[in-house]
Amino acid sequence: MQTTIKHKSDYKSDEFYRFYKNNYSEVVDKKLYSDITRDFFNIIFDRMIFNNQTFQLPYEMGEMFIGKKKQKSFEALPINWKETKELWDKDPVAKENKVLVKHFNRHTDGYIFRFIWSKLNAKFIKKSFYRFRPIRAHARKMSAAAQDPKSKIDFFEIR
Repeated sequence: MQTTIKHKSDYKSDEFYRFYKNNYSEVVDKKLYSDITRDFFNIIFDRMIFNNQTFQLPYEMGEMFIGKKKQKSFEALPINWKETKELWDKDPVAKENKVLVKHFNRHTDGYIFRFIWSKLNAKFIKKSFYRFRPIRAHARKMSAAAQDPKSKIDFFEIR
């Protein structure tokens, strides 16, 4: 029997600030550091979302962009949890049978959007162990931009 070991190794701003403070002689306070990094990442993500730009990560760690993918099967469609819970509140049989309501994404012509960290040309080992999850605010901002009918953004199509 094969077992998998999960090791939670999320690095957050506290760890980055501690590293910065221990390795540099001229140090700013934590609040200013936090403001600078937040503004920096907001600019990067705004460019990715609203200008469809690719962000090249430093030290040959790959690139990030927003990709879109057309869902091919009904099973692969994302679950609409809000409407599913409303259905389960109204219909106990549906809850018992675990009936799920799916997003058809008609407003985006059936595409789903996600942040992609392409490690194809990255120069580090064990790439499959690393992943990227954006903070909720950036994911929501991307979703709003993709759903905006006035938006003319055409994200990269992935397969």
